[in-house]
Amino acid sequence: QTLLSLWSSNSSTFMRTTTKVAGEGATIHYPCLALFGVSTHKNFFESLGPDAVEEGLVNRFLILEADPKADLIDFDTDAGLSPPQAIIDAVADLKPPTKYVIDTPDGVAIYKVIEEIKTRNIPWADDVRAAWLALDKEMTALARERPELTYYVPRVPEMAIKLATLWTLSRHGLEGAFVTMDAFQWGKSLALESVRNAFDGMNAHQSDGDFDRDAKKLLKIIADGDAENGVPLSVAARRMGKHMEPRMLDA
Repeated sequence: QTLLSLWSSNSSTFMRTTTKVAGEGATIHYPCLALFGVSTHKNFFESLGPDAVEEGLVNRFLILEADPKADLIDFDTDAGLSPPQAIIDAVADLKPPTKYVIDTPDGVAIYKVIEEIKTRNIPWADDVRAAWLALDKEMTALARERPELTYYVPRVPEMAIKLATLWTLSRHGLEGAFVTMDAFQWGKSLALESVRNAFDGMNAHQSDGDFDRDAKKLLKIIADGDAENGVPLSVAARRMGKHMEPRMLDA
């Protein structure tokens, strides 16, 4: 629920009444969750809750597995190592000038929208546009053919082109940049990998809802019953140990 709230309040203010760490209220202006790392698949997917898929939380994020942990590297801790200056300068350039910084009453410095910055359109190569339309049709058809993927695949085309655009800008900058087929294929592969990870993870680790638990219990009652004649619905309903409407039992 917190992740969904953060997503929904990215253009406003996110407020929490309490936090587990300090037990105090927390205010985040214009939250932008860029990276959220977890080390345990099971705990992560279980924490999302059974409604995370239908509410649209899962398909709003790219869920990707990290590479295996690298070997430790020995180095001289007294050497005063620092990041390459080019990276330091690039990150520093991302910070708006001081005149765009606002100090809030609670002591938090935030950046206001810079009016001079205009939206820039990054053109697509002709084959990219055709590939994007084909991917959109493919995902729509896949959702129809496999209803269990309905809530997972709709954002694949959107994610693919966003990733392709970021890939392009990170390598070529704004001037003269255009999204190529290589960039789009890279974005598409990541978006599809995220769908596979999300679908497999939710199915493997997500706690069953009431319907799923009842269905498994009913299947066990049937399996334990008379293999030739089956189990009358009235008997199955009684063995379920709870009041269940006929239409729900039929389902």
